[in-house]
Amino acid sequence: MAVYYLVTRFALEDHTIEDWHDFERKMPHMAYAWTVATRFKAMEQLFVDLRVVPQMLGVKELPLNSEVREINKYEWLKSATDLALYRFSSIRDASLHFVNDLLELGIDDPKFKNLKKVIEPTHPKLVTLLQEIGECGRSVRDDRNLRAHEGAIRLTEDDELFKFASVAEASGRPSVDVDTDTTYQEACEKLYSRIVSETDALLTKVKELVDSLLQEFDGRYAAKKRD
Repeated sequence: MAVYYLVTRFALEDHTIEDWHDFERKMPHMAYAWTVATRFKAMEQLFVDLRVVPQMLGVKELPLNSEVREINKYEWLKSATDLALYRFSSIRDASLHFVNDLLELGIDDPKFKNLKKVIEPTHPKLVTLLQEIGECGRSVRDDRNLRAHEGAIRLTEDDELFKFASVAEASGRPSVDVDTDTTYQEACEKLYSRIVSETDALLTKVKELVDSLLQEFDGRYAAKKRD
């Protein structure tokens, strides 16, 4: 994205700027580019941050040693699932903030319904794209909301049994009735497949969103630079 190139070559310390308001007054085009780039980078970084989930699922030695207390298979899988749900769900919110700042809407709470009221008359295709982004990974966000508000989470066919067996295994008393290795591996493969599939679909739509706003950004940037 052009804005990314602009701000990577720009350093505030090369200019006499007192504060943000002074920056906007003296160099409104670069202040605008800086704001949009910040949102773009945040959105980009959320995709990058998802990479750690497959890395966590690829850990081979479990229970995991710790100076405090060993982390058993159940706790490790639950942590990886929590991380995936929260990071994935944040991307949709980041895309709304990106649109809000690029279009300079000034909406304090840029939820989809608030943006839609303002931009639908002039940017109907953009509204459609945001709706499609909202549909990507809806089940993941539903699970995230259930986890956040009710504490509920489902990792395996029988979480309580898997939890008990994992705790026993970490304590040196493995259960003969539960194959924690197989249960853990199946759960990891299921989570991995789900996150990869949902992320690929979401990434495609977010790229479309960014591409659809390039001309809008270029026009606003050029106008501010002329002024």
